[in-house]
Amino acid sequence: MFPHRPLVAFHRQYPGIQLAIKEAPVRTLEEYAAAGTVDFALLYDSSLRADFDSVELCRERTMLALPKSHPLARAYAEDDVQGFPRISFAAMDGEPFIRLQPRRQMAEVYDKLCKVSGAEPHVIFEANSIIEASELCAAGLGATLVTDMLVQSWRWKEQAFFFELEEEVEDRQLLAVCSKQRQLSLAAQRFIDFLRAD
Repeated sequence: MFPHRPLVAFHRQYPGIQLAIKEAPVRTLEEYAAAGTVDFALLYDSSLRADFDSVELCRERTMLALPKSHPLARAYAEDDVQGFPRISFAAMDGEPFIRLQPRRQMAEVYDKLCKVSGAEPHVIFEANSIIEASELCAAGLGATLVTDMLVQSWRWKEQAFFFELEEEVEDRQLLAVCSKQRQLSLAAQRFIDFLRAD
């Protein structure tokens, strides 16, 4: 998921620099960064290779998203509580669920939550990206896992209802990584600064 605020701010300050953003599986992004196909890649700390330099951008917290029409979402929405209500992932037992494809890191988080909570959601779709899963959730297809950065930064076509999880889920650390064999361009360094400031 790519936040739009720093992209807009960077373009306004440096209108002459053209950015090209590619979305791809982790292994492909690692190959791009190692080969210099891209200036840098946004990866999570669990996938960091020894031949990469990295800059920490932010930490992301895992949250649960439900369609607004879901009975649990409606029940909590009526409470009019400040912030996000907390819920156990166990409540997803038997519920329609959109999970990420196995090669995605959020699929591992899903598997751990199922194991810890004992929940067995009814997987109705395996999405390729967290954005795809989130938009399908907001459209009413089923629940999914999201990050707090997505909740706060994404321009939602339709809004889902979000919960914090009662289960302990380790934060994901987002990094800008590049090969130690290559030097970042000044433009790439400036853009990383914008991402860190956001």
